[in-house]
Amino acid sequence: MKELWKPQPRQAQALSNNAFELLFGGAAGGGKSDFLLADFVSHVNDWRQAWRGVLFRKTYPELETIIARAKELYLPLRATWNQANRTFTFPPGSQLQMRFLESDDDVTRYQGQEYTWVGFDELGNYPTDYPWKYMMSRLRSAVGAPCYIRGTANPGGRGHGWIKERFIDGKEPGKVYRIGNTGITRCFIPSLLQDNQILMQQDPMYQKRLELMPVYLRKALLEGDWNIFQGQVFEEFNTAKHVVKPFALPAGMWKRFY
Repeated sequence: MKELWKPQPRQAQALSNNAFELLFGGAAGGGKSDFLLADFVSHVNDWRQAWRGVLFRKTYPELETIIARAKELYLPLRATWNQANRTFTFPPGSQLQMRFLESDDDVTRYQGQEYTWVGFDELGNYPTDYPWKYMMSRLRSAVGAPCYIRGTANPGGRGHGWIKERFIDGKEPGKVYRIGNTGITRCFIPSLLQDNQILMQQDPMYQKRLELMPVYLRKALLEGDWNIFQGQVFEEFNTAKHVVKPFALPAGMWKRFY
């Protein structure tokens, strides 16, 4: 993989993260799909036949796009592609299935399946967390291989609310959180267009085109702002600028309104 593709700093940060649940992205052009493809293949030689994954997109046309990119990265590694099964098989025996998942109900087709790696490209296209949670239940290994679930997303999609609540609200980017007493770990690693220097160099006008979009879309796709929504009154609101950590108010010095 190193000869074919070199991770950029944000991608490298995500690839080295061992959280069970990981969300990567936050803005357009941040190298999200490449991260998913690299994350799966990084364990191919470690676990061989025991390493088995599935990568989802919402629709078949979207799936075709990521399959084309996967072929560019995987075929030079001597992986084979089975069009009928939409599956990549690597020389050690590891397999990655490429699937589209149009509705919440479709995920039940995977009942009884066993995976060590699950990926969702553009997770924000899913209006509820049901597919994500259901596929978490499909992660297991009889030989002790690590199990991971990975997603990419931009703010503003149909799944904006549940993704923000699960990965963003009250959490520090890049920090791994342990969820209660479950042993489950969770992390969000942001990636912006500016983190993808290759794209910035090859298409320097891409940022300018994003800047022409309506404010809420620009803040979502260019700035990766999870506090936006269409019709927002205070469009200039920015958490980094307008939110401070709680502190005790000095007595008599601040007016209080009830």
